[in-house]
Formats: sequence, C-alpha cells, structure tokens
Amino acid sequence: MNSSITSTEDPSIVVKVVRVWRSNGIAWSTIRGYLNWVRRFRADCRQRGQIPEAQLRWKIVQRWTLRYVRARGITPLNATRSAYKSLSAWSWGLQACGYAVSPWDAPPTPTSLLSPLLAAFVEHRIEVQGLVESSVRRDLNIVQEFLLFLRRRRRTIAMIRVADIDGFLGRCSGRMTLRTLARVAYVLRAFLQFLYTFGRHRHELASLVATPRVRRGELPPRALPWPDVRRIIGAIDRRTRTGRRDYALLLTMAAYGLGSGEVRGLTLESVDWRRRQVRVVRQCE
Repeated sequence: MNSSITSTEDPSIVVKVVRVWRSNGIAWSTIRGYLNWVRRFRADCRQRGQIPEAQLRWKIVQRWTLRYVRARGITPLNATRSAYKSLSAWSWGLQACGYAVSPWDAPPTPTSLLSPLLAAFVEHRIEVQGLVESSVRRDLNIVQEFLLFLRRRRRTIAMIRVADIDGFLGRCSGRMTLRTLARVAYVLRAFLQFLYTFGRHRHELASLVATPRVRRGELPPRALPWPDVRRIIGAIDRRTRTGRRDYALLLTMAAYGLGSGEVRGLTLESVDWRRRQVRVVRQCE
C-alpha cells in the first residue's frame, strides 16, 4: 500500500474509486447509491472528529447505520444492506487505488440484523418453503410494517386479533392496487401461519385473512410477443460485463419461461453439467 490509514480528503479519490467501480462493471445508478451512503458516513465521522477510513469496519458501519435509520424512521433491513454494500465497495475501491484502510470484517449473514422472530421467519421461508432471498426481503418489508402497525396499537404478537388484521389490510387498501394488496395478504397469511406453527400465537389466524379477488383481465400480460423479446435482447450492449450478464438473464427468462426471482437465484451449483440440467427453485405462492 502507498498510504497509511489517513483521511483521504483529496477530491480526486472519489473519481479514482468510481473508475475502479466502473471497470468492474458496476452501473452508474448503483454508483450514485454507493456515493450517497459514502458521503453520509464520512460526514458523520468528520463531525465526530474521526478519520472515516479508519472506521470502515462492519461492526462500526452497522452501529452507525442503525443510529442513522432510527433518527430518520427508515426501514432498517433495506438501509443496513444498502449501507453495508456501499461502504464495503468504498473500502475495496480505496484499496484498489493504493490506500490502506481498516480490515473489513466478514460479511454478516442475511438474518444477523433481524430480531430472533424475524430471523426464524426468514430461515423458514428460504429453507423450508424454498423462496429466494430477494423475495423474502420484499416479504419482510410487509411483515415489519405489520409489526409497526401492531406497536402503534400497543399490541404484542400474542395479542393479534382479526380486527388487527382487517385494520392493517384496510389501511393498505387506500394506497395500493388490488394486485399489491393481494401480495400483502399472501405474506400476512404466511407470517400468521408461521406464528401458529411455531407456537408464537395460540390461534390459527391465517385462514381468516381476506384476500382481494384479482381478475385475470386486471393483470398485465404475462408474456411479450417474440419479436419484442428479440428487439429487447438485441439492444443489449454485450461488450461490457454488465451487458453480457443482462443478456444471459433475459435470454434465460425468454427461452425457459423463468421469473426474475428464479433467474437471480441461479448459481453455478444449480447447473448439472454432466446431465445438462439446471435446477430451479420456484417460489411457493
């Protein structure tokens, strides 16, 4: 390394790190999100009289993020994930530019930022029901909103009643489409069933969740005409790493009829090269 752990106040360092990110195929939209978190973190460190680069460790970032989201009422799960990815990318970007920074801790597990109850729910959804992590994160936003709704009513998990369920869905119905509301009801049923199965609530309330009826004609078309698919795929710039990735994803979805969550869940272990088969985990609705 060319430098010890000192403050990188040189404005050009941001340009240098951005170049490193871009050379690794990171999109501009992602970079803008990264830089927002980097600016917040560095400004807070300076205000506390600390060297920002000396604070680039996961545990410190975690404590800072929790303080930040509590002060602003942001959903903790999404914010902590975004902050972790952004500051982790900033850390390795600085190292790539020749700056010595604090050693970054091992990445946290997906459930390390959650309460024991929500961590168990996540594990159940992924390990038992076979959902992909991106789908579970979306589900957690709904569950966290429901738990916040209960706290405002001064009700605990064991005190949930049908009136609470109806009240939450009624509150959601005023700002959601029927399709989104149906998704909320589906997640709420899954959470209530989980509570009953594992003894967190003595009554089976899942069957009492009223689900709005969404008619087929009210849904957007499930498929595009093949000429449109070919035009979309053909417009992708395959000269970049990101373009080749997007091309592979869209081509797989178009050829095999997979959903976005199923494609994102594919790994090298999903491919049986000898049998020429791909194992796909399909979400349980």
